[in-house]
Amino acid sequence: SIPEIFDHFARHTETGEPMPAELKKRMLESINFQTAYALGENLASTCLDLAWHKIGVDEIPSPYMAGAFEKEQLHNIGLLNMQIPPRYSTTYFNHVWGGGYAAGYYSYLWTEVLAVNVAEFFEKHGALNPAIGQAFRDKILSRGNTMDQMQMFTDFTGMKSPDASGLLKARGL
Repeated sequence: SIPEIFDHFARHTETGEPMPAELKKRMLESINFQTAYALGENLASTCLDLAWHKIGVDEIPSPYMAGAFEKEQLHNIGLLNMQIPPRYSTTYFNHVWGGGYAAGYYSYLWTEVLAVNVAEFFEKHGALNPAIGQAFRDKILSRGNTMDQMQMFTDFTGMKSPDASGLLKARGL
């Protein structure tokens, strides 16, 4: 859990004293500051990214109509909100178009789901338990990209598939 890890590492560099309780409380309370905004912004970018990758060649708008395409797509899915614009509009997608990975924003969000599931596993079994850390090292970190990544996830967590329900909780929502 965050407090357990926090208590283990948040110490004065010279004296080794733990962080004062009031400062710790304020820092932990600030963890989820503006997470709803960040999630809305991320979802807008993710959905816009996917929208571009779903259209056919004959549906590609001219460069002058790219902004209108963005607004229409976000409106259609209920994410057109001028107070929470996508962090990355089409003109920022150079890394997606030429970088060799389509729908990259979706993968960022999905990776966060996996990270939340792994964090929940650590929380349930002891975040500072050396056996759990070793299992993580043996079943995931040391494997790299040498076997199916979902199988590695299952081998470590025991889950047959990821559970997205913890994502909002992890973001404090």
